[in-house]
Amino acid sequence: KEGFLRTGRALTQTAGRAARNVHGLVIMYADHITPSMDETIRETNRRRSKQIAYNKLHHITPTQVQTRSNVLIGELGGAKAVSGRLAGGTTGRVSAANSYDKPEYIPNPSDYGRGEVTVGFGHDAIREAGAAYSDGFVRADLAAVLQDPVIRSMSRAQIEKMISDDRERMKKSASDLDFTSAARYRDEMWALQQYLKVWKDK
Repeated sequence: KEGFLRTGRALTQTAGRAARNVHGLVIMYADHITPSMDETIRETNRRRSKQIAYNKLHHITPTQVQTRSNVLIGELGGAKAVSGRLAGGTTGRVSAANSYDKPEYIPNPSDYGRGEVTVGFGHDAIREAGAAYSDGFVRADLAAVLQDPVIRSMSRAQIEKMISDDRERMKKSASDLDFTSAARYRDEMWALQQYLKVWKDK
């Protein structure tokens, strides 16, 4: 039966969401193929053939995105901890506006032999080395903390309390198998710890 949630556009969007998973599959139940279903099937086939042709031309093999769950399990000392790092990582460098209204809270890049503070996305090895800087670039999560006026207005004791809370939330999320949230708390905890290392009193 045709309807608002069964229009060609709505069905195509639903099929598109399923296509985000490498094993995604769309099954439509109906007594007969409606015009909207036919539209979705034809559009999906058109997009698929176009994508396959593009992948073949550029020698691309579609793969599922790898999460960092196994890495987090290893950091938390899981029974089947993974010792190695996941292959790949976020790369590239992105400039950030450095309109800090409290410059005394910002580490002096010249102390590290650099002349400019910008934001950079690096590999996890940067965190493992305990370095906030890598090739003159500040880790993105630390830069976010440095630019947060709420965090910069907090006392050292309040930030230490945030670190403790994040650690507990990380462990709780990991025990609930919510590794995405656990990784977020871990990154925030790491950034706050780095922030305390470059803390400068007013």
